[in-house]
Amino acid sequence: MKEFKARIDFLDWDIQMVILSDEKDNINKFKSQQNIPDEEIKEIKDNLRSKCEDGGVTFTNYSIRKIVIFIYPHKTELKMLDTISHEIYHVVKNVTKNHDIVDSETPAYLTGYLSSIFIPKVLSIKLIE
Repeated sequence: MKEFKARIDFLDWDIQMVILSDEKDNINKFKSQQNIPDEEIKEIKDNLRSKCEDGGVTFTNYSIRKIVIFIYPHKTELKMLDTISHEIYHVVKNVTKNHDIVDSETPAYLTGYLSSIFIPKVLSIKLIE
């Protein structure tokens, strides 16, 4: 399991991306940090046990302005980048909705900003065998 963090200072949000590797990953710590319901943690663990690949899930805690993105193991780097882009969309949508942002430039900026943080970090580690 690898963890990466980003901060959106001007909106006061913390974003964490967790690249999962297998069912031995300890994701329970995120339950209390993010207030993620037990059934959601169980679903992530079940998916890891069943060798779920090529997907992710995003949890948003509006009260503390924190988001955790879980990325399952992937068969290819390209598919993983596709999933990361997909989950970043959810992050941007949730953050901008929370702040009643309706212009098109702010979400575009946030998408580029988060991509420029997370994608190089993910590419710097060997995740695909």
